[in-house]
Amino acid sequence: RTAFERAAIKEPELMRVLAASTAIRLHAMLELLDDFRRLPLPVLTAKLVLSMSSEASDRVTVKCSQSDLSTTLGVSRVSIGKVMKLLQSKGLVEQRYGRIDIPSRSKLKRWIAERDYIFRIDSS
Repeated sequence: RTAFERAAIKEPELMRVLAASTAIRLHAMLELLDDFRRLPLPVLTAKLVLSMSSEASDRVTVKCSQSDLSTTLGVSRVSIGKVMKLLQSKGLVEQRYGRIDIPSRSKLKRWIAERDYIFRIDSS
């Protein structure tokens, strides 16, 4: 038996924690892949910036440049620049050198939620 198999037998609780952690990470990755497939770039970018922020307070700063965002999302820096201008014009973010300020995480969350849906049911 390998050392891993011996550890799994000796510490079953550790294996349960490892399995749960792996499942959580897999779920997050599948959600990200789904977002890439269906969300428009402004919503995808807003969601990424929000996910990089701390939940410590409503107003937060994310240490991230437009180049970082463009590399992460696989789009040009020009495209990210346009998206960031759009988000800034709506008061959702404030661009700074090497960072992005989020004046209100709750406002950004609401904006994303209004645009991040799978099915919209017409109530009429």
